Amino acid sequence: MSESSNGSPAGASDWEQRGASPASAGGLGVDDAEAEPFTMLKGATRCIRSAYKASREQIPALPEVDKTAVKAAAREALRSGKVAETLKAVAALARHQWNVETKGKGGQLAELRSRLTVHDAALAKLTRVTERAIARGPQEIDVPGGKQPWSWLSAIWIPVLILTCAFALYLGWNCVRFLVANSGVLPIDQTWVISSGAIFSVCGLELVLTTLLTHGQKKAYLRALLVGGITSWTFWVVTFAWLFGRALYASAQLGAEQQGDNNPLLGIIQIATQLAGEILVSASCLIAIDVICQTHAGVRSAVHPERRRRASLLVRISKVQASVHSVMARLKAKLDHLNAAGAILEQRTCDEFRTHLRQLQTEVYDLFQNSEMPKVDQSSSDSPERPAGT
Repeated sequence: MSESSNGSPAGASDWEQRGASPASAGGLGVDDAEAEPFTMLKGATRCIRSAYKASREQIPALPEVDKTAVKAAAREALRSGKVAETLKAVAALARHQWNVETKGKGGQLAELRSRLTVHDAALAKLTRVTERAIARGPQEIDVPGGKQPWSWLSAIWIPVLILTCAFALYLGWNCVRFLVANSGVLPIDQTWVISSGAIFSVCGLELVLTTLLTHGQKKAYLRALLVGGITSWTFWVVTFAWLFGRALYASAQLGAEQQGDNNPLLGIIQIATQLAGEILVSASCLIAIDVICQTHAGVRSAVHPERRRRASLLVRISKVQASVHSVMARLKAKLDHLNAAGAILEQRTCDEFRTHLRQLQTEVYDLFQNSEMPKVDQSSSDSPERPAGT
């Protein structure tokens, strides 16, 4: 991992210069979703600094085995006969000796690694929240740009689109009025109540523009309306050709009147597709006028500031998270080294205990053997044997 000039991990020093409120290194929870992002980054950075500093400290050399304590433990094991329990106590004594020698460095490193794990989980959650906010938030915004000069074709398009829109509205009005009047549901002087639905439909489609922030979104919306209008008129052409063309080209029988298609479903589909096509074409004309005017007024699309801010925050989070992973790897290596050294000291202490215990057992065995050997009375062997009874 690269380091900055002051010996701290890269990507951590720049957070100190930002206006984030102080946060404790261990006071950050995974479910603290309401915390400010910079506060979370500040807490993670403080923990990274502490952990990185701890990971650079040197591990002391292995101390000598405490032979006095080991010999006392061996004598106690020989006296009580509890060799296995005493061996465990000797191993614990070696671990305590190593802990005192390192000033509790192992526990400190484990605590820092645990806190970094919490920060890593919190940063991962913040990353998911930020990515979701970027996906759901505004992407682009219209800003002033270079104006495009008007051409004669563009100037002609505006009145043509206005006339087309007015004709489509007029056609839709009269179509609905004719159908309502011939159905007998309403009198002819009240058909305007139903006919006004076509105008309100066009107004509703036009008002959707107020929710579109960018020039590109308006173009996409216009494209969708045009696709819908073309699809509607395609179905209208098919149903028209079936209803009227079949009756027109059907073979006539002598003395019989030609009959059209009596299926009402095709007629309903034709009326529905015609009304939908008129409404969509009328709304497309109005939106096309707006798009053309914006193009010539010098409007261009740019990245929304909110999206840019969140993307920058996402980059910073990834840098801090990379530093967290790097320092956690350093801590793990340091802990492994520390535990390996402690295991060596523990093994040496246990070996010393076994060696001294065997020595004590040998000495006790020799003393026991010497106490059981028969003793010779030198005085009785040198004097002459006296007869019994004298």
